[in-house]
Amino acid sequence: MKPPYTKTQRFLLILGITICVALMILTVTPNYLTTPPRSSSRALSDLRTMATALETYYIDWESYPPGSSAVSLTTPVQHLCYLMPDRYSPSEAAPEPYLYYASPAAYLVYSRGPDKDVDLYPNGDFLQPNDDSSLMPFTFDVTNGTNSSGDLWRKGSFKDYGNH
Repeated sequence: MKPPYTKTQRFLLILGITICVALMILTVTPNYLTTPPRSSSRALSDLRTMATALETYYIDWESYPPGSSAVSLTTPVQHLCYLMPDRYSPSEAAPEPYLYYASPAAYLVYSRGPDKDVDLYPNGDFLQPNDDSSLMPFTFDVTNGTNSSGDLWRKGSFKDYGNH
């Protein structure tokens, strides 16, 4: 018959199991912390869809929809079936569409972000090609916490693609 474990052997066994569990937790935790919430991933996907609609609008009309309303993406030519509701709209009962700002040659489409507050008030400075430094202070970053301030945005211009 085998003798029972000694106190030292039991201690080492428990220590080994504890270390293994701690290592498993440490390998899973960084992925969990850096993965954006599903709603921000969905909002970024919606912004990408709106950017595609804006680019096709530009191809048809040689300018982006004027002003701050993207309604012209749905009529008279349907570049979008409907204006997608902002995932972070302050009112869930009556969600508002994503926000939009454009000049004839560039656009900025953005969401309020998880804090549901508009941090980004665009003007022509935001539409400079290849310069996002003016937008960075207003950008939501998941590493600051899932409810931190900042907006989700996408900007572009037809000139960015070298076609004009």
